[in-house]
Amino acid sequence: MINALILSLLDFQKVFEIECDASNVGICVILNQNSKHITFYCEKLIDSGRKYSVYDKDFYVIVCALGHWYQYLHP
Repeated sequence: MINALILSLLDFQKVFEIECDASNVGICVILNQNSKHITFYCEKLIDSGRKYSVYDKDFYVIVCALGHWYQYLHP
């Protein structure tokens, strides 16, 4: 699972959904399409990241995931 980041094929003609979760330990975001998991991104937060507000953590997880997925899809 670590090397297989893409779990299902992408269809750019359909809508994507992003689910994110943030806690004081880490962040996680899942990209869904048609109720299927396409890919995910998880990261453990460092001490400075744990001090963010809930809204800032949610924004941070989306920005990190989009940057990570962009680099993966466009090497």
